[in-house]
This record gives sequence, structure tokens and C-alpha cells, in this order.
Amino acid sequence: MLRIAEQYLIRSEARTQQNKLTAALSDLNAVRDRAGLPAVTAATSEAVLLAIENERRVEFALEPHRWFDLVRTGRAATVLGVTDAKRYVLPLPVDQLLVDKALVQNEGY
Repeated sequence: MLRIAEQYLIRSEARTQQNKLTAALSDLNAVRDRAGLPAVTAATSEAVLLAIENERRVEFALEPHRWFDLVRTGRAATVLGVTDAKRYVLPLPVDQLLVDKALVQNEGY
């Protein structure tokens, strides 16, 4: 299942990374407009990325997106205080390790 709000926010983040801030804000504000919220008027890439992060936090409040967003963007240590890099990855399933002998379990598991 694809959610249109998630697709807009993904594209907004990608456009911000490409320094296309006007297009990125357009996508972000499409999601906010649907919810009846005022438009974001951030002027820098960092501010737009933070606005997208906050929008994802609110939009997907009861879904397990936040942890993966913070790890992906490198902000888990700052936001959650998780400084052990071993905690940023999940263990590989045992059945996959048994099938493929070239796989090595992630450190810490």
C-alpha cells in the first residue's frame, strides 16, 4: 500500500537533497495543506529537512517510521541519545544466515 502523503514527503526530501528547495517546499506544503496547516517557509536546506522530519513525525505518529528516519538521516544520536552505532542496525534472521554462508551477523547480535 502506498500513501500519498509519504510519497510527497519522500520526494520533498529528495528534492531538498538536490537543492531544489522551491519544489521541495511545494511537496511538503501539499501535505500540510491537506491537513489544514499553514505553509512552511524555510529558506535553507537544513531548515527544510528539519521541517520534513517533523512532518513525518506527526504524519506517521503511531507507525514505526521515526526510528528508521532518524538512523537514515544520521540524527538518532542527536535526537534520541543513541550513541552506540551497533544499535543502528537490526540482526540478520538466522534462517538467512544458514542459507547463505557468506553472510555475517551484524556486530552486537
